[in-house]
Formats: sequence, structure tokens, C-alpha cells
Amino acid sequence: EILSNKIYLKEQAYVQAVSAFESYLKFFKNDGTSYDTLNDIWAYPLEIPLPEGKITISIVDEERFLNLNIVKDKEGEEIVRRLFDILKIRSLSTDDLKVWVCGGFWSREEEPKKAALDSLEELLYLGMNEEDFYGKVENWEFFPGIKEMATVWSNGRVNINTAPLQVIMALSPDIDESLAQSLIEYRKEHPFKKPEDILMVEGFTFEIWHKIKKWITVKSENFRINI
Repeated sequence: EILSNKIYLKEQAYVQAVSAFESYLKFFKNDGTSYDTLNDIWAYPLEIPLPEGKITISIVDEERFLNLNIVKDKEGEEIVRRLFDILKIRSLSTDDLKVWVCGGFWSREEEPKKAALDSLEELLYLGMNEEDFYGKVENWEFFPGIKEMATVWSNGRVNINTAPLQVIMALSPDIDESLAQSLIEYRKEHPFKKPEDILMVEGFTFEIWHKIKKWITVKSENFRINI
């Protein structure tokens, strides 16, 4: 009886999860908005109570992160290098990452590679340590891990309505922490409806805009549903 009850509860949870997934899928397919922000309904976690426990659903915007596969591009390589510097990542160089992503041979294994990372966990295989991957504390300061700042599933552009501070800073050497924080504060009340609206933030110049316009967007295309 106990075993049958557990099976019933698992089946119930599975049906609820599939139903939630299909509902979100339908929502995104019918989403007619021209921009996405962290104030949208999808950005808030949802909980479904069950007789024993609950189902938690969260949606992750993949365009809020930096796609490490842009390291193939010369400008993209500089952006990835800046993110590594900001996060104090030292256990894996962007040069080695580029060799791997561009289809070269990894010196230790002599294995050819497809021209893209398939998952962030590949970084651990390449030699990145767990502190750089998951996050660490240095001199009483916390540095997020690359897992919280990067992706392999986005379209390569960063949504300036949803991107975290460190990713915004990585877009250009002219964007320091203060300017990136000003952007975040501004978008809370005035979400960007088109990429060039970034010029409305005090401190952002046409020169900065010209340098980063290739890499930014306000509309996300890829979402991850965690259930």
C-alpha cells in the first residue's frame, strides 16, 4: 500500500509538471511583446502544492547570460576575457577555451572538438576548478561562478533588460561597475523597448553604443524551464 501510494504521488507530480511545462510553452509561443524584462510574469517562480510536498517552477532567460561560444569572434573573445577577469577566473584561460571551441585539438587528450560548447560543464573537463565554476570568496569578497553568468544556449546577444551586473560590465571596457549599476537601476522603472534606449542611461555614449550594439538585445528567444 505504501509503495502504491508513492507511485501514485510520483505520477501525480509528473502529470502536474508536464501540464505546467505545456502551459508555459504555449505562453511563450503566443507572447507578442517586443521586449522581455525581469518584471514579466514568467520571471516569478511558481509553486504547485501537492498532498506531500510541492512542485517549484522557475523560468531562466538564457539571453541574460553571456554565451561563451562567442569566443570564436575576435570581439566576442575580448568580451569573454573581460568576464573571466571580472569573475577572477584563473584556472582556465580564454585562449585554451577558444582553441577548444574553434575545433582545434586539446593538447592533453588530442581529441577534435565540434565548433561549440554543448554545456557549461565542459569547462570542468577543460581544467576549470570548481571554485571558478560555482563561485568563491577572495579577500572577503564573493565572486559568482561562471555557471551563474554564462550559457551555451542563447542566440549570442545579451538582453540588457535582464542581464546581471557582471555580464553588462563585460560588454565593454568603458562600462565600469558604477555605469552598469546605473543601467540596472534605470531599467527597473524604464525597461528598454529597443537596444538604442540604452543611451537614455546617463553615462552611456554613442561610442559605447556603437561598440556593443552587435551584442545586445531587449527581446529574449531562449528560455530554460526548471521544474
